[in-house]
Amino acid sequence: MRFSIDGIEFLKVIRPALESGDLQQLASAVRGRWRPKQLCGLLRHDDSDVRQAVAVAIGITGDVSVVCSLARSLRDPDPRVHAMVDQAMWKIWFRAGSGPALQALDRGMSLMSAEHHENAVDAFTLAIQLDPGFVEAVNQRAIAWYLLGDWPVSLDDCRTVVRGMPWHFGAHAGMGHCRLQMGEVPAALRCYRRALYINPRLTDIANALRDLGLAADCPEEAAY
Repeated sequence: MRFSIDGIEFLKVIRPALESGDLQQLASAVRGRWRPKQLCGLLRHDDSDVRQAVAVAIGITGDVSVVCSLARSLRDPDPRVHAMVDQAMWKIWFRAGSGPALQALDRGMSLMSAEHHENAVDAFTLAIQLDPGFVEAVNQRAIAWYLLGDWPVSLDDCRTVVRGMPWHFGAHAGMGHCRLQMGEVPAALRCYRRALYINPRLTDIANALRDLGLAADCPEEAAY
């Protein structure tokens, strides 16, 4: 397969920054030459080292416009590539808000880590008010509501996330957790299977389904 960017040249350009772990240098090297959408083609490169490196680069420089391309690479046969793609998607989701909203999100994350879940909900709500399109703030609020035991409200937030970001496997899994807690087992299984359709290496969910004697995979049209 031919690519608009030479994969070996790409590796040569970013290898010094990769080896030093200097992410700022890596971002500068990438942004000076390529746009994230251009890099997405290298996610299909024959060399797994190229695919792994480009996933790292996209995770640092990309935005939500490349999430669909990244999601396709969650099926990469190389587990190292998959791990970098998974991380890239989360990095993009977490920085996809405005400056003040990002600050509110960070505060919410700190509060949730300290198990101050009600205060975390308030911080995430502020982030959403500051940037209504910031879907990760909604996803994190869904997690906080879940930890507070308010599963219907958590489910509503998860629904909002997947409407704005259909590839958000974390929110699909969250919907499954809420449905299960609410005793809606068939609906929970559909949500879990959808999460696995997007990200086949969600091992905890796959193992749970197998423990129940259920198939982990399903065709896309049967996911909902």
